[in-house]
Amino acid sequence: MNSRRTAAAWSPAEDQLDALRRVADLIARGAERETVLDAIVTETYRLFPVDFTAMLRYEADGVASIVAVHNGPAGLAIGERAPHIPEGLVLRVYRTGGPVRVESYEDLAGAEVARMHELGITAGAAAPILVEGELWGVLTAMTCSGPVIADLEHHLAEFAEIAAAAVAGAQARDDRRGLADEQAALRRVAALAARGADPDDVFEALAVEAVTLLPGHSGIVARFDRPGAATVLADRQDHVADGWSTDPVVHELAVVVRRTGRAARIDDYQTLPGPADPTRSRTATAGAAVPLHIDDAVWGMLAVVSFDKPLPPDTERRLSPFAEIAAVATSGARARAGLLRLVDEQAALRRVAELVTRRTGEQELFDAVTTEAATLIGDVATTLVRSTGEGTLTVVATHHGSAPVGSTIDVPGDDQGAVEEMLRTWQAARPDDGAASSTGVPVMVDDRMWGMLVVATADRLPADTEQRLQQFAGLVASALANSRATARIQHLARQQAALREVAELAARGAPTDQVLEAVAVQASFLAGVDFTTVLRYEPDGSTEIMALSGAPAGVVVGMRAPGTGDGAVQRVWRTRRSARVDDLAGVAGRWPRVAFSSGFSASAAVPIHIHGGLWGALVAVGSRPLSAAVEDDLASFAHLTGTAISSAQARHDLRALAEEQAALRRVAELVARGTALEEVFEAVAVETSRLLGGRHIALRRYDRDGSATTVATHGVETTRRAGTELAVTISVEGRGWGELRTWAAEPSPPGGQERLRQFAELAAAAIANAENKTQLTASRARVVATADETRRRLQRDVHDGAQQRLVHTILALRLARDAAARGDTVTDEIDEALHHAERANAELRDLVHGILPAALTRGGLSSGLESLISDINIPVELRLTGPRLPKQLEITVYFIVAEALTNVVKHARATHADVSVEAEDAGLSIEVRDDGIGGADPLRGSGLTGLSDRVQAAEGTLTLSSPEGGGTTVRVRLPVP
Repeated sequence: MNSRRTAAAWSPAEDQLDALRRVADLIARGAERETVLDAIVTETYRLFPVDFTAMLRYEADGVASIVAVHNGPAGLAIGERAPHIPEGLVLRVYRTGGPVRVESYEDLAGAEVARMHELGITAGAAAPILVEGELWGVLTAMTCSGPVIADLEHHLAEFAEIAAAAVAGAQARDDRRGLADEQAALRRVAALAARGADPDDVFEALAVEAVTLLPGHSGIVARFDRPGAATVLADRQDHVADGWSTDPVVHELAVVVRRTGRAARIDDYQTLPGPADPTRSRTATAGAAVPLHIDDAVWGMLAVVSFDKPLPPDTERRLSPFAEIAAVATSGARARAGLLRLVDEQAALRRVAELVTRRTGEQELFDAVTTEAATLIGDVATTLVRSTGEGTLTVVATHHGSAPVGSTIDVPGDDQGAVEEMLRTWQAARPDDGAASSTGVPVMVDDRMWGMLVVATADRLPADTEQRLQQFAGLVASALANSRATARIQHLARQQAALREVAELAARGAPTDQVLEAVAVQASFLAGVDFTTVLRYEPDGSTEIMALSGAPAGVVVGMRAPGTGDGAVQRVWRTRRSARVDDLAGVAGRWPRVAFSSGFSASAAVPIHIHGGLWGALVAVGSRPLSAAVEDDLASFAHLTGTAISSAQARHDLRALAEEQAALRRVAELVARGTALEEVFEAVAVETSRLLGGRHIALRRYDRDGSATTVATHGVETTRRAGTELAVTISVEGRGWGELRTWAAEPSPPGGQERLRQFAELAAAAIANAENKTQLTASRARVVATADETRRRLQRDVHDGAQQRLVHTILALRLARDAAARGDTVTDEIDEALHHAERANAELRDLVHGILPAALTRGGLSSGLESLISDINIPVELRLTGPRLPKQLEITVYFIVAEALTNVVKHARATHADVSVEAEDAGLSIEVRDDGIGGADPLRGSGLTGLSDRVQAAEGTLTLSSPEGGGTTVRVRLPVP
């Protein structure tokens, strides 16, 4: 078998909806059960990547037989029983009642697993088929090459629901056919008896018809003779092997029927108590019998026995009419009258059964039932009522009854009549007060009492009235069950069509509000309510209307309500599960009050989940009681709504991200080009406002006095409301330069703070670039000015000092030379020249010391700083730790300390200073602290500015702390190469 397990074999949700619709249409057209089951396994095979599909029906104890198969492996045929594998699909579904999967049959134990290996099956998935709440069978999908796809068992569950509807409809048709066959058989026997046929012929016909209605069994008519003895008058066997005996089972049945006068049955003869009997293995295993009453005595019995399995549970009921015919046939002339009456009854039943078969409208059927039943019993008052509440009945049809159609009957709890007894027991009832007589039988649909058929007369009713009414009630129940099955199928088809319409809208990428509106409209139509809405939850449980259908006046999209109250919406918020309120009167909360004041009486809500979290709720509101299945109807739309919103949000997020990145790129390009700050600020305000939906944006600079100046703005300024403002600080190199702020009349959109932050960072980068450019220009100018001033100072100091001394030295030496030439004494001139030369040398040494101290060059940083401190006129404490530093770094540290101490001496009015130089893992830390007046400001003097330039040139950082009256601390961190 070729494997179909490929990615291409997987069908999208649209194909699944088409497949479900085709099967639903097939069921709605009344196709045969076999045709529908074949269609289900075929559609399942086409949709999913498996090698074959099959449907099995359960028998007793989890045994299941194949009833439909598509593309099965060779040797696998309809009718084959599934292997008994405890952990296999069939038995696990039987135990759990839910969908299951088997990843590998290689891992399962048991002798019967060999059959799976023989067929080449490796894995599979299965879902239960539930018919009227009972496990009927299982839908399986198998593969012969590896495991099945994920969640296949849950996808199969949708087709299992269709299969269940098909089986229910087919069973209803089978019931109708069986009823028609039963009535035909009764008619044939009754006609035979009515013609005055010999009782033996009637008995033989009874046995034949019993076997015809219950094929594969044996039909027996027996007469009770002396105590403990019974004579078989007719025995008709159908496909019974030679050597099998019915005598023991017939004997046991006769004993019970004769003693009790009622029907009896044996489900397993082998388990009956008694001595060991070697013939039991060749004896019939089960049987059922009904008594034949003649002249108020138990005359005999009509029995059916089985040789291989228990009899159907309704065997006694089906035999009872035949037993009645047999009794009538043996009663002579009185029996002939009874037969004629029975013929009339069967004719009436047949007429009603034909209406059921033709799927006549419910009202026509109800009218026919009451008329036929009334006529048959003696033209008595007959009424068909439906149970519409606790102790409340509604008349749906009547013949000569006192209550008209549509009227409501309230039955008091202390009533002693037949109606109250049936409401309490769900059984036929006949209270009799001696003057009048009434009785009734319940109409049971899906194991619940739908209503009752009641007759009343001034005379005493016949003893068999309940039995005759029960047959009409059974026809009504069959018609209602069929109608419900058809309605469920049609409802499922409408649901799939509505879901498909919404799914196609979402798949086309329609706007979210359009998809949500479609959800509200389709959910309203499917749930049969007047008003639906889609609500979104806020983090505090409050809600906002996102879409509406059929809303009352004053209820509009965007309307909000707090999360308080006890309505269905608030219960969904608290429990994360579906909720309903059947009576809105007095329920707390804004939404319940709005709905109730608009004339609505009930509501239901189901959660809408997105990415595992609760997003909102889909709510249905009705002016009448909501159906029991309304939550299930809404749940499918809620799931689809979550998917649609998630997809729409993803598309919206992508568009928003693209727009955001484009806006950031435009501003970043301005920053990169070095555009003027005013233009950058304006671009930041414009782009931010556009991304935040036109909200007012203000870019403000902090001033020295604590105020702020707006440097750019965009958007219409509106009234500020609490909770609507957003602001982020613009930080430039660690300091707060200003802020980017927005506000509006409405709450800020999601992600607004993050978007402000990104644009604030771009503004900060532009400001930092501009400031750095300005600082660099100013620094260069200061370097040039400092160099010029240094040259002028050196020129002045050399000219006014050492140069003059050297000039005087030269003049004194010339005078000494002239005096020596004349022969005069030159001592005074030479002493003067020496004095001036020595003074010139000292002044030159002082100049050189000012440029680069000798103590620093010879003794390192420690000696240089100690030499520097020795010339300071205030006490200075020095703390120096760590090894020797590179020469250039020591020079830099020296001049940083020298300039800082110079500022202390010149400006601080300090009495003491501390100098600390410490080597750390991350670099070198320098700190100069004084106890002066503080208040140092780089903007008011050049001392700190020059110090900052020197630190920046060394790629370090400088921080200043100088509160008024609290001294000044200069901290510098330098990298160590």
